[in-house]
Amino acid sequence: MNRSADMNGPADMLPRLGPTLADDERVGGKAANLGRLQRLGLDVPAGFVIPADWYRAHLTAAMRPMPMDTATVAARLQQMPLQAGLRAALKHALQDAGVDWPLAVRSSGLGEDGGTHSFAGQFDSVLGVHHPDALEDAIRQVWASAWSARCLAYTQARSLMPVTMAVIVQTQIAARWSGVLFTRDPVRDAGRTPRAADPHAEADAVLEIVPGLGDSLVGGAAEPWRYRIPADGPAVLESEPVPEAGDAKRCQPTAPDREPWFGELIRTGRRIEQQWGCPQDIEWSCDEAGRLWLLQSRPVTNGAPGDDREWWSNANVAENFPDPLTPFLFSIVRRGYAAYFRNLGLGFGISPTRVAAMAPRLERLVGLHGGRLYYNLSNIHAVLALAPNGAALAAWFNTFTGAQAFPDVPAVALGPFARRIEPARIAISTAACYLRIERRIRRFESTVNDYAQATTPDALAAADPTRLAGLIAAFIDIRTQRWNDAALADAAAMVTYGLLSRLMASLPLADDPTRLHALLKGLPGLASAGPVEALWALSRALRDDPALAARIESTEAGVLAAAWQRGELGAFGARFAAYLRDWGFRYSRELMLDSPTPDEDPAPMFELLKTYLRASGDDPATITGRQARDRIAVTADVMARLTPNRFWRRLPISRAGRFGLLLRAAQGSIRYRERARMKQALLYTRLRKVVLAAGRHLQERGWLEHVDDAFLMEPEALMRVLDRSAAAPVRPPQPTRSSDPTPPSHPACRSAPFDPALRLTIATARLLQHCHAAHAPPDTLVLPRSLAWTPAYRAPVADHDTDSGAGPDDDPAVLHGTSACGGNASGTAIVVNDVSGIDAIGSGQILVTRQTDPGWAAVFFMVGGLVIERGGMLSHGAIIAREYGIPAVIGVKDATTRIRSGQSLRVDGNRGLVQVGIGTTGER
Repeated sequence: MNRSADMNGPADMLPRLGPTLADDERVGGKAANLGRLQRLGLDVPAGFVIPADWYRAHLTAAMRPMPMDTATVAARLQQMPLQAGLRAALKHALQDAGVDWPLAVRSSGLGEDGGTHSFAGQFDSVLGVHHPDALEDAIRQVWASAWSARCLAYTQARSLMPVTMAVIVQTQIAARWSGVLFTRDPVRDAGRTPRAADPHAEADAVLEIVPGLGDSLVGGAAEPWRYRIPADGPAVLESEPVPEAGDAKRCQPTAPDREPWFGELIRTGRRIEQQWGCPQDIEWSCDEAGRLWLLQSRPVTNGAPGDDREWWSNANVAENFPDPLTPFLFSIVRRGYAAYFRNLGLGFGISPTRVAAMAPRLERLVGLHGGRLYYNLSNIHAVLALAPNGAALAAWFNTFTGAQAFPDVPAVALGPFARRIEPARIAISTAACYLRIERRIRRFESTVNDYAQATTPDALAAADPTRLAGLIAAFIDIRTQRWNDAALADAAAMVTYGLLSRLMASLPLADDPTRLHALLKGLPGLASAGPVEALWALSRALRDDPALAARIESTEAGVLAAAWQRGELGAFGARFAAYLRDWGFRYSRELMLDSPTPDEDPAPMFELLKTYLRASGDDPATITGRQARDRIAVTADVMARLTPNRFWRRLPISRAGRFGLLLRAAQGSIRYRERARMKQALLYTRLRKVVLAAGRHLQERGWLEHVDDAFLMEPEALMRVLDRSAAAPVRPPQPTRSSDPTPPSHPACRSAPFDPALRLTIATARLLQHCHAAHAPPDTLVLPRSLAWTPAYRAPVADHDTDSGAGPDDDPAVLHGTSACGGNASGTAIVVNDVSGIDAIGSGQILVTRQTDPGWAAVFFMVGGLVIERGGMLSHGAIIAREYGIPAVIGVKDATTRIRSGQSLRVDGNRGLVQVGIGTTGER
């Protein structure tokens, strides 16, 4: 089959359904499976396939000009006339393929009816097509269904792009009976080993049958005969339709199990399962002559067994990924989280068999809703349940992240041998991990430093396509195979903080909750302090040049950035460049990949520098030192109250000694975690540079219209294009950025070697990014399993939901949250929704924001108090608040909408309260 044939070429381009049909890259999964059935000698209705190339051409036309929403795409697909070449090909195929009217027109999406995603019920099928004009309408309807709301929700829930669609046109069988045969019960047998792998496993088949066509069964409009068919016994009738009064035609006079084709169908299903090696979902019809026709066969796909709801939360994860994710980034993040938990479990000594059994949940630890990243709490809690004391781990994870829900998860049963052996193995393995934690953190830092050295600007400028693809692969290797050293710090911070909280709650000191926060503030050596102190030093040096300082204070940041890039700021410009070289990877949205770095867009850094110039008061290091002295004093007081005797206090077996060991472990793990996060920021920033270098290479050779189109592909797709582009001619450079894609009529596109499928994939991804940016899903979602949030969805209020805001009977002037750092502060509120507004923050104000990321650390030491809508006790905002001793309350629901800039606030960090309209004086 010639894949590169012109779309307006020969009319015989439409392949027939037949035993030789196997090219699912053009004909889709359903058509390819029909070809496999015919190779087994089974009957499939005559027909032909409209390859996906025609859909791509039709969709490309529908995307021109770029639509503003997906509904417009669906409408255009439905309304636009078919290409002349396709109409000619249809005329020829109708004469040559042996089809009879009426016709059935069905989808065959690329990836449909596969082992992972079935797309069952997502696409339209059109039956009873009686003439060529109706056939054209039906084809357009099937194509448009790929952009329906239900199908887009299905693909988004599985982190897929909209499906590329082939279409099957077949003779419609004059069916006397139709139905669905599951060779394994998709509900009762979910998760069991396929019969092909375990011939002794018990497996019941399920058969549902209706008279006439099967659309009434698939659409849920008809009650079927339902049979259970044991592996070693006769069929058992479980239910049959009950006719309504006066409805003599509702049931056939003879039950279908008495028909001669009944046993043949069961034998055929078992034969297909045996040949294909997995349970099958088979649609079929039987005509008046008793001849059995197969309409499709696909693997049975199941979600994980258990509760049919999934609990989603963006707590903490929105701190790092606040915006809709590009396909490139989500591919990295999804596999990164799966590897993170898998490798931690194996590293801690959990049985590889039990870890492998959790593979379906591990692959769905995170997901996208409205294009934004969410934790799947149902799966995360289930994975944590693998470890001893899993319920406590789940609670600590929620404290760690700020999540609220506690979904029910299946109990993990261990055999007698495992109950004795596995806890000991886990204890030994965990101890071995943490005895070498310093060495392992250094190894992770060294790994990232090596990657940074390999991705310097000079190295990337000299890199060829093969080298760029190798650097992307090297990042994936670090993220999935060499991340466990950093993950150990996260796990240690979560567990030690949880244990410390539990210990403090059990002591006589529990009446003073601020002590726990005081024990963790002002920690020396936090890596996150480096960029802040370096920028403060730069601002103090700038004050030594009053003329330049006055110029910077009075000039717009964008103008300053342009002057610096032109080399007009002299010696200060060189110091600023050195700062960006050393710390320019630490900025807001540093993990988003598609956000400009400070060296690419230095204007925000100049805004921050101007804020520092205006600031008065102590420098960050002085504030940290003061908080460290308070921490030391509180620690000594707690230990003295636990064990008054000084001699016994020094012994590890005393209460104070045990407390001291745990406290040092918690403080150390937080420092290790901040070191790992610093290197994570460096690593992701360097990956951005690699992808941009790949984008520039591909743009120069005509494969991409814009450099940043590279982020709209998944990593493997980008690496494949890099390999294919190596021999492509170089064209003159084109503009690297634009608000809209270059129109296809642009001179830069006419001679470029664009791959139409690649071009369409990028245009589709760009459209979805635009659509996602227009909507913000709720912070917490409870959804039916495998469904995604849509803007029209209204999540039910569930028993697990919690509301940290004021209830209807509460004082509306008092907002409730969770204390992240003790103390009281009063001042004027400044509500800032984005780090781009930090230049408006003045010293001593109360900062109110939705969430924070490392880019906010640069202004925390200047504010008097913090009120944050989202985040956990070990989120970056909470850690930095404690570093500087800032009274902070997190998890304050709707804080940014219920508080206005200029209002007087009082932050009670001891009780987790925010009082609006209170202007009394308070102190940290």
